[in-house]
Amino acid sequence: MGQVDLSDYKNSYIESVRESINSLYVQCAELVNNALDKEAINNIHIVSHSLNGRSQVMGFTNMASLPAVI
Repeated sequence: MGQVDLSDYKNSYIESVRESINSLYVQCAELVNNALDKEAINNIHIVSHSLNGRSQVMGFTNMASLPAVI
């Protein structure tokens, strides 16, 4: 199998990253108000790992490594 051109997906990726970062911001704000908010913790986990996967698919290894520390 040959290389897949992912350039057509770049705009979609960027939009999804923006949404993920916004979601992480909102969930972190929830944790500021209630550090034991299990839903916020779960959502941060899900969003960060989704961001990781999308970044790996696009070949953005530096970006893909960031959610690992969350």
